[in-house]
Parts: sequence; structure tokens; C-alpha cells
Amino acid sequence: NTCKVLDAAGAPSDLPVARGFAEPLVQHAQHCPEIHGQDGLGDLRPPLPMSSRKPWPGHAVQLLNETLQTANEPVTIVALAPLTNVAIALRTDRELWRSKVARIVWMGGAVSSGGNASAWSEANAAYDPEAAHMVLTSGLPLLMYPWDVFLKVSYNRDELLSFGSAGSAEGVTKQQELAAGGHCSASLLARRLLQRELHYFDVTEAMIGDAGAVAAVVSSSALTVRSLHVAIELHGGRTRGMTVCDLRAFAHPPDRPQEPANVEVV
Repeated sequence: NTCKVLDAAGAPSDLPVARGFAEPLVQHAQHCPEIHGQDGLGDLRPPLPMSSRKPWPGHAVQLLNETLQTANEPVTIVALAPLTNVAIALRTDRELWRSKVARIVWMGGAVSSGGNASAWSEANAAYDPEAAHMVLTSGLPLLMYPWDVFLKVSYNRDELLSFGSAGSAEGVTKQQELAAGGHCSASLLARRLLQRELHYFDVTEAMIGDAGAVAAVVSSSALTVRSLHVAIELHGGRTRGMTVCDLRAFAHPPDRPQEPANVEVV
């Protein structure tokens, strides 16, 4: 799927894509065909063309660390999923990450809006809490784009029409597909995914989702952030995977002391 999206985006053909872990560190993997479709790309019809790109021969952890080793300047890591690969790469060579990583930007967790995987657990935190714990306690600079903000960035049908991104609920015509040279352009793919969200969930607004975390990197000056201490709940029967954000204005004995902020939260 990543290769198909890179084709749609017109990314360089030699951009490496590596397979990561198929399961979390401790618990069993959970999949969401009800949200992302059986193919992970919304079951678009017609589907995206198959890609001729070949996956990088090594593991994603190896690719991450080799990329850092050869980097000439600090690298920003953007994570749009559970943090399994990031956590293992970091644990494999902690000093490398401390010296080469500018910050980690993570679409994950929630502050005060509850969750989606459960009442208080956002999916990217809930689907590998141990990995999230490893990253949150790593001491590395971390920007968290939480579920609270995920829910706020959206387009309604009229707004999509205003910049030509609305079309039929079924996606694109054969003529549009041919006009794109047999491949969906990035804008055409964005249109199809947003249309699919409006239609499939029968909603009036389509959220841009994880793309918001990427936008947070590209347009960081547009962000409002606050420094918080964030911990991951690992044991709660109803709260496992919850990102516990200390929102207290003060703490006074015998209250549990506030810990230093470890995350910048959008």
C-alpha cells in the first residue's frame, strides 16, 4: 500500500520502503477493516494500480538506523501508527537516536477527548502500549498530534467542492484514471479518500486524519503547543493504552508531585 501511495504522489522511484513488525511487542495484532477497508486503503473502486516498486530487502528497524547513521543533519521521525518499529530501533541504538534525531512527531494518544479504540485509548497508543511507553520515556524530543486535534481538522462537502476535491461516492471515472496516465495523482487520491469517508460513514465532514501530523511538520509555525508530562497506562483493565496527560495547574503535598514535561502536545 505504501508503494501505491508513493506512486500516486510521484515520489522518487528509489525511495526505500521497508517492512516492519507485523505484531506489537506484547499483545496480538489488531486490524481495522471496518475503518480502513479490507485492503487498508478504503477498498476504493477502481483500486489503485499495483506498484512496480520493490521493498527494501532489510527490516524497517535496520532502514531507520542506517538512515540516521548516514544523515548529515538531525532527522525528524514522523510516526503515523503504533510505535513498534520506532521503539525497537531506538532501543537498538539509543546513542545514535540521541545524536541524530531532531524530534519524533507522533500521531497518537489523546489528552482529554477520550479515545477511539476504547473509552480512553487512542488506537495508535492502544495497539502497542509498551512501544509507546519506550518512546515516551526515551528522553527524546517528542511532538504529539493527539486524537483531540485529529477530530478537529476536516472538510465539508462544500469546502471540497470549492477546490475541486468532491466527486462521486464511487471515486473516479475511467477517463479520469486514463488522464492520470493509469495512476492516481496525489490530489486525485486525496479526493477519493475524502469522498469515501463522507459516503462510507455517512457524515457531513471528512477528517484529514494522520495527514494532520505531517502538516504539523511542514507548517510548524501554525501550531499551538503546550508542554505536558505524558505517561502510558499499561495495566488498566479499561484504560490500557491511555495516554495520561498531567493537566494540573499545580500540585501540593500530599498530592502526587508533578513530573517534568516530556512531550510537546499540539
